[in-house]
Amino acid sequence: MQDILENLKVHGFTEYEAKTYVALVGLGMATAREICEISGVPQGRIYDILKLLAAKGFIGVQEGNPTFYRAEDPEVSFNSLKRDLCKSIEVSVKYLKNLHIETRPESPF
Repeated sequence: MQDILENLKVHGFTEYEAKTYVALVGLGMATAREICEISGVPQGRIYDILKLLAAKGFIGVQEGNPTFYRAEDPEVSFNSLKRDLCKSIEVSVKYLKNLHIETRPESPF
């Protein structure tokens, strides 16, 4: 379990996001309370984390009383992340390949 948490953190997840996401993937669909109990994320933070994961497209939300959360298909979610990362890397490489910094002429002293 620690390996997947560390791996998710390498890909931009915070500790709480990683724990919440892993718990929800394992549960399939759950309430915030159930996710909180399984993930170990403090109750005061769980709703913020769930909103962030939903905004990033990793989970879906079924409004109601109680509200239920479900993990989106990890393959679909991570393909989007992979596409964005590849695009970012391509832009960085293109910029760096064209980078040329003029240096000042050597001082005669």
